[in-house]
Amino acid sequence: MQVQKVPFEKVYDVFAIRFIIDCDDDPVLEKDLCWKVYSFVTEEY
Repeated sequence: MQVQKVPFEKVYDVFAIRFIIDCDDDPVLEKDLCWKVYSFVTEEY
């Protein structure tokens, strides 16, 4: 999005889910939260 200079509000996908994760630049927390989100989504769909 940054390379193409497109703001987040202008990104439209037909088959996409976007999650914004606040992890305060902690790579361990980021990985953990990403896996939790992935697990939730794959359990539901």
